[in-house]
Amino acid sequence: KPNDSNEEKADDQAETISLISCNKNNTLETAEPNKPTEDEIIKRGLKHAIPAPIYDALSPFFNGRELYNTYGILLRAKAKISRTITLEEHHERYVDAFYNVIRLYKAGKVRSLNGLLYVTWQRLTAEISRQIKAELLAEL
Repeated sequence: KPNDSNEEKADDQAETISLISCNKNNTLETAEPNKPTEDEIIKRGLKHAIPAPIYDALSPFFNGRELYNTYGILLRAKAKISRTITLEEHHERYVDAFYNVIRLYKAGKVRSLNGLLYVTWQRLTAEISRQIKAELLAEL
């Protein structure tokens, strides 16, 4: 009787191991071709984190990491001047400024794309801030 119980346990263990190894191989083969890249994951995540008009303007030009860095440049440039100005209210002006910088970059007139984007967005934010202040003074 003791021999019978040992044989049953050995058979169960061998079967379990072979099933696990088969499942691992099957899942690895099916998961690899459909697995998104890190840049695709970043880009998908940013799609819902960035205001839609800004995302729509930036995404055709950049992969995930570059999009993340460029959006960070926009936020830093805007925050340097005013943290109260929102991208949602003034998105058209920020997008237009971005397209102008891209036009200059493609024409070969830009040495540092990130540097020019920062300066352009910073100056635009300063202009928007002055306009808001002028409107407030005009109301008084």
